[in-house]
Amino acid sequence: SPDCTQNYSFFNNEQLFPWEVNSTNFQNTSEDLSLMPLNPRIFVEHNNYPFSSKTYDISLENIKVLFRWNAPSSRQMIESYRVSCSFSNQFGENQYCRSPILENCTLHYETNDVPANSTVHLKVSACVSSGCGPPTPQLDAPILFENPVPELLISTRDGILEMDFDMGLTHTLTPALPASPLMDFIFLENYLVYGLGTHLTILSFDSMAIQWEFQLNGTITGLAVDWVGRFIYWAETTRPSEEGTQQTTCSSAVNRLDLSSLKMEMVLRRNTTITSLLVEPLQGMLLWLEREEDRNRSSVFSSSLTGADVTKFFASHYNKDACSCVNDTLYMDFLAIDYLAREPALLFVDAVSLELVSSDMKACKCEYILRLGQSFQPSSVTSDHKHIYWYQPNEEKIYSVRKFSDNILDAVSLPLKPVTAIKSGSLHLQPFPDVHCLIPSNYVYTDIKLLKRSSHSIKLEMPQASVPPDCIQTSVPSLEYTLYYGLLEHYADIEYNLCTDVNNCNKITVFEPTVELTELEPSHVYVFVVQIDNHYRRYLKAEPFFPPHVTFQTASEAPPTVKQVNVTLLTPYSILIQWSPVHHNASLWYSVFCKSLSSASNFTKEKVVSSNSNLSLEIRKLSANTQYQISIKVYAEDSISNSESKPTLVQTYPEPSNITLLKKAAYAFILKWEHDFLYRSSVLQHFINQSWTNITAAPWTNNSSSENITNDNRRTNWNASIQTNIYYVTNLRPKTKYTFRLILIYNHSNIVHYWPHKYPFNLFETLGDRPTTPMAPTVAIHRVVWEAPNDNGDPITLYWLEVKSPRTNWTKCAAGPEPFWKISSEYLQNTHRFRVKAYNSYGWSEYSDPSIQFDLSYQEPITYFMAPFGVLSGMVIIFASICTLCVLKCKKPTGGSKSKSKVQDYELDHLRCETLVEARNPMYMSSADYVPTDADIAALPKIKRDQITLVKFLGSGAFGEVFEGAARNLEETREVVLRNQGGPEPQLHIIFYII
Repeated sequence: SPDCTQNYSFFNNEQLFPWEVNSTNFQNTSEDLSLMPLNPRIFVEHNNYPFSSKTYDISLENIKVLFRWNAPSSRQMIESYRVSCSFSNQFGENQYCRSPILENCTLHYETNDVPANSTVHLKVSACVSSGCGPPTPQLDAPILFENPVPELLISTRDGILEMDFDMGLTHTLTPALPASPLMDFIFLENYLVYGLGTHLTILSFDSMAIQWEFQLNGTITGLAVDWVGRFIYWAETTRPSEEGTQQTTCSSAVNRLDLSSLKMEMVLRRNTTITSLLVEPLQGMLLWLEREEDRNRSSVFSSSLTGADVTKFFASHYNKDACSCVNDTLYMDFLAIDYLAREPALLFVDAVSLELVSSDMKACKCEYILRLGQSFQPSSVTSDHKHIYWYQPNEEKIYSVRKFSDNILDAVSLPLKPVTAIKSGSLHLQPFPDVHCLIPSNYVYTDIKLLKRSSHSIKLEMPQASVPPDCIQTSVPSLEYTLYYGLLEHYADIEYNLCTDVNNCNKITVFEPTVELTELEPSHVYVFVVQIDNHYRRYLKAEPFFPPHVTFQTASEAPPTVKQVNVTLLTPYSILIQWSPVHHNASLWYSVFCKSLSSASNFTKEKVVSSNSNLSLEIRKLSANTQYQISIKVYAEDSISNSESKPTLVQTYPEPSNITLLKKAAYAFILKWEHDFLYRSSVLQHFINQSWTNITAAPWTNNSSSENITNDNRRTNWNASIQTNIYYVTNLRPKTKYTFRLILIYNHSNIVHYWPHKYPFNLFETLGDRPTTPMAPTVAIHRVVWEAPNDNGDPITLYWLEVKSPRTNWTKCAAGPEPFWKISSEYLQNTHRFRVKAYNSYGWSEYSDPSIQFDLSYQEPITYFMAPFGVLSGMVIIFASICTLCVLKCKKPTGGSKSKSKVQDYELDHLRCETLVEARNPMYMSSADYVPTDADIAALPKIKRDQITLVKFLGSGAFGEVFEGAARNLEETREVVLRNQGGPEPQLHIIFYII
């Protein structure tokens, strides 16, 4: 057998066709066609993925041309193969490339010498001992169009195989496995990923060693890789337990593993079974098939790579007017993505028509790629640039056919053991976006943000990236942050940055958006420099990217705790809190907390006190007899932490007991106020404030005038050390309501505390009494009259009038309910004196002082005769005046008087009920000349009935009897005229004043 260790040797251009130079050594045996190599073919691969631009500006060293052929059909011993290689540029100029003579066991030739934008020309001939046979027909291949070697990854029970479909050769990548796994790959990094049962394994193509292996909770039913962002996605399905649990249906969760940080996270969860999972990283999409158990069919769903915006793939984009995709289709349980001309398309098999359909990623444009027919029912489908591959389980064969082939019979098949899945395996089937989407220096970043700090730690938010607008949908790998940090010192006003050289700094590398640094010095300034990196920056060996550095200062240490807190009770509703100061380098402030411990109250109060003020605080509006917890927190100006004192418990004073009435009389009360030892020790002074009122709901007035205090209010002071709790209140008025409340002055407080502090107060009423002593009677026109005394709370029902002449003793002359007596004829002949007393239900009053001596016998005859005529003349005059006023009143107003308001005629009203007219009284002015205002009416004097003392009887007539009286207790004495209206219950009415 020939020696195949030497694969090939190279000739220079002059040695390309040696049979033309030296015919002795080489004879042309072109007439022997059996020596012509069979099936010559050219494969062109662009090895500059993933970082070629979309314009395919391909460099020379990234092009690989592979020329293959099969051995000739001749039975002669093949000694070598001659390859003829040339290329032509776009202008038609031909150049020769190096062409080797290969060993007889080498059936391929590979070269990188063909430039871009050219066409390569290849042919090969087989040589035997007698010479070389005819060359193959020349094959031409444009370099611009890629045509890679078809390779497949195949999952079988014997392991995962790598197949060169062109040669029909397989290579085992993994040892035998218990079952056929799901698998995918990342060709740029030579990673093979497969999932079997609950195990996820990542192998290296280079060493075939396991890089990572993970134990999962559920069974893997779908597997896909994001080769751009370097994520591995898998569907993990949990089935109902045989023992019976609350879960009655299958559910699937899609998880992912970040190969940059090796961090796992769940992306989404579905309540159905996911049977196929795909990732399209260029548009940032997840696609999967869900089996609907109730309908016995599957549906295609999509979402973002983070699991957001889950929706039915075709239903969400379907538009019957503009799109050709069908919304409701039966799918076989597998999907595939076809990268045709770098534009991805979704491949699926219509389970009804058994047609292979291609849909754009907008679920709009669908077209049939291949009509399989009933005899073909694939279990797995994949594709490359030119071919469709599927596995036919009933025949145990893998088929391959050109895309859009009209004849399925053109398919090429290879026999293979039972296969779970097939997948085209080549670097060109995993395209990448433009390089500016992958390098961190092309992103826009926010600044480093300070999230939290303490005296020994700082928490930062790393710069957040914004990718270029045309890369928003593209998956990108996780950013890697290397944070350098060190102290920023000052020496003699010179700033010294320890991180000028990052090699001198502390550093920490994270993939999270936040990082917390600990074990820092308090109140120190640190400088922070972050290097933003990712896998592709290192892969391309680009310059590291450093945003501008920042500086942050750690907080001060927590201030010391307040050691001594004193709480002083002031009143039942207020306390005084005092505490000792603490010392710290920074400015301090205190926060005082007062919290009620009563279950019926959730009172909590916080008050901030500056350290520059007095270290005391008075808290008011508390609840009496309630326990409170007092604590004080100390804050420093540049410290996040604080210190809190131990809680101090205090109970406020109880409310004072109410004043109770033990006994009452007409002129006195006996009161009781219980004040126990607590009050005797805490109250410095107490007063009882007394006020009388005839209105039950009268408001209390604290600021009483001195006159009111003298007359109506009395404030009695007892020293707190007095042990008695009985109080006698005298000099009161009968049948009068009095209110009492306490005025307390507590120790340690100058606040006057009133109890009760709001209405209702302590309200007590004195008893009634017999009437007061009447005034001395007077005599006027055959009548004895006297002023009605004060009834002291009970109506006067009887007057007792006694008379005395110079020669007789006091004898009764009259008794009745009226305060006057018409002198009978038997008393008109002598001189007499009168006295009177009054009676109510409490008894008789004292006798009044005797009146002056009246001589009733002295009256002129003419007086007795003319008296009736005088009264009659007065009545005539009054009647005439009333008639005149009525006539004037009835006259219609003229001119502008129509615009005036109607004014009450006081003159007519008073003429109807009065017997005298005083010209100076404004009420008797003409209504046409005077209209009283509210101010005029308010200015009239107000005189109570008990301020008027009757002086004499003036007369009587049709309008009643008229008396003259004197007003008392006024600034100046006023004369008052009253009339008795008569009737069953005569009353005195004030008519007008004589000023």
